[in-house]
This record gives sequence, structure tokens and C-alpha cells, in this order.
Amino acid sequence: MSHFLGRKNWFFWIHFLRDHYALVFTRLLHTINLLFIRFEFAQDSKNFQKMAMIDVQNRDRRNLFAQKRALLGVLRNFLGTQYSA
Repeated sequence: MSHFLGRKNWFFWIHFLRDHYALVFTRLLHTINLLFIRFEFAQDSKNFQKMAMIDVQNRDRRNLFAQKRALLGVLRNFLGTQYSA
């Protein structure tokens, strides 16, 4: 162990500790960033759920059926004619 602590290895230890603490700091920043992203995603999904509930409550059933039919038509055009009825 004493050969790691000699005067010849100061260059190694300086760069090793620099890289180690850079990784610790980077991991801390990424953790904080992921926490913010998770919180924002939760808020956005809550807002989208509220908007969807309000839209369904305010919409006529026939209009909703027409939108579903139009969406199925777009999906059929996207996938190709082999899936059409």
C-alpha cells in the first residue's frame, strides 16, 4: 500500500480524485434533473387527464364517434390497405 502513497504518484492521485469527484458531481446533477423531469411529467399527465375529462363531458356522443371513425381512417391509411375491412 505504501507504494501508492509515494511522491511519484501525486500525478495519479490528483487526476484520480478530480475524475472521481467530477463523476459524483455529474451524478448529482443528473439525479436532480431526473427528479424535475419526473415532477413535470406528473403535472403534465394530470393536466392532460383533466383536459380529457372536460372534453368528454362537453362533447356530443355523435361527434365523439365521428372523431373515432376519422382516427381509424387515418390509422388505416397509415398502416396500409391490407388492414382495411
